[in-house]
Amino acid sequence: MKYDALSTEKPRLFFDQVDARLPAMERVVHVPGDGIDRGYPLSSLQKDFVINEKIGDIPVVLFYEPGTRSVLDKSDISKGREIGTVTVFSSELDSKVLNFKSNSKGFKDDLTGSTWNITGACVKGKQKGKQLFFFHFLFKAAELF
Repeated sequence: MKYDALSTEKPRLFFDQVDARLPAMERVVHVPGDGIDRGYPLSSLQKDFVINEKIGDIPVVLFYEPGTRSVLDKSDISKGREIGTVTVFSSELDSKVLNFKSNSKGFKDDLTGSTWNITGACVKGKQKGKQLFFFHFLFKAAELF
C-alpha cells in the first residue's frame, strides 16, 4: 500500500507540479483564522508535541499525541506509519494567555503548572476541571455575531 509514505515523490493520480517545500505526502494541520490561515507540518508537531502561536489576535496552542496509525500506509493498520493526533485550542482562559510545554503526563501550562490532556481538559492542578476552547469552534462562533 504505502500510499502516504513520506518517501513518495509524487502522489498517485496527481498530475500538477509537486511543491518542493515539504515532502509530497507530508500531513499538514490547517488552522483557519480571520483572513489568516496557517499550516503546520505534522512532522514538526511529532518532534515538539506542542506549538504555541498567535493567529491574528487569538493565541492558540496545538497539542500532539502519538498513538494513531495511518490507514493508508499498510494493509494491517496496526503496522502503519505513526501519525498521531492533533488538537488546536485557544490558549486564552479566564482572560489569561497560557503557554504550554509537553511532558510525560500531557501538557503543562507555565502560568499555573496545571496539566492538560489532548482534549484540552485540565486534569491536574489549579485549573483542574477547566476546558480550553477548540480554536475552530471559537473562530466559527465569532462569525455568527
